[in-house]
Amino acid sequence: METPLKPQGSESQSRLPADAEPTLPSLRQRTRRFFEQEGRRPRALVGALQRSEGAYPAERLGALLAEAGFDVDLPPMPMPPDHLAAMALDNDVHAVVLLTVRSADEARLRELIRALSSGGAEDIVLAVDHPAVCERLSRNGSHPLVCLPESGMRSAARLLDALESHR
Repeated sequence: METPLKPQGSESQSRLPADAEPTLPSLRQRTRRFFEQEGRRPRALVGALQRSEGAYPAERLGALLAEAGFDVDLPPMPMPPDHLAAMALDNDVHAVVLLTVRSADEARLRELIRALSSGGAEDIVLAVDHPAVCERLSRNGSHPLVCLPESGMRSAARLLDALESHR
């Protein structure tokens, strides 16, 4: 069951300038505003297309997004594109966030976009952490797409920017 976020303080803060470092309180404020406008928290499916060595970056970003007020779904392991799309549709997410993307994953990302579109989810934002792949995908399609920077806070802010602009 979703717990509603309670408004706190002034809601005057909007998007940060590109060179400003977002803070957890500013992200929480923005997710509260999202909740007030949409009637539910922003929801993201955060995963990967393949296993990575060491710490699982999706878990770290997922924890940060949850701390900022998102509802977060973490798949149990890397999943094929059609399974990710089905999970995104079943969980009614606003965004699918995929980390540790490589150039070799571009075809799988296109499969994911096709699967989301065929399921009627052309409005689900796809967020990836590989700038070149992100650029190529955005040139060749109309699916909402955002490229995430290295920093977790900046990635969370960029994701919120994309969700706010795709309402």
